[in-house]
Amino acid sequence: MWGVDVDTTRVAIAAIWRGEKPRPPAFTTVEIPNERRSSGVSWDPGDMHYMAAHTASIAAAFAEFHAPGLIWVEQASGARPSPKLLYCAGAVMAGLGRVLPSTPIYTITSGAWKVGSMGKGNGNMHDKKKLVSWAQAQGLPNGDSDLAAALGIALGGASQVLAGA
Repeated sequence: MWGVDVDTTRVAIAAIWRGEKPRPPAFTTVEIPNERRSSGVSWDPGDMHYMAAHTASIAAAFAEFHAPGLIWVEQASGARPSPKLLYCAGAVMAGLGRVLPSTPIYTITSGAWKVGSMGKGNGNMHDKKKLVSWAQAQGLPNGDSDLAAALGIALGGASQVLAGA
């Protein structure tokens, strides 16, 4: 199972396994170069195509060793979700769907994955240090808060599956 944290500049992916032989989580990122980042509210369709294609390329290589059975992507949510972030999430999901066409892709809100992975009372947690510390206890090898979020998304998504949601 993968968890995917989407930003306008970077995509973080965490892979987790459950079952008889659980393994440590694995991680990768998709970096979006400065020249492919737009300013303003709308994005050029070429930038969205680039983000989808670049995500597809990295995901294809990552899937060779860490094939997902299910993918959870953080849903841009909140009182005023950023249009750019919504566009980026759509582009990332399109890229993932291109290279993993038989893998289901779902979205999960920030509050839902935080509660599902970190426990009740963490749905509105915005403390990146606490998130990173928690993720390191789960197997995050460094202090990268985007990868910590991706791991939380994967584990929160897994809790949704176990709960039958």
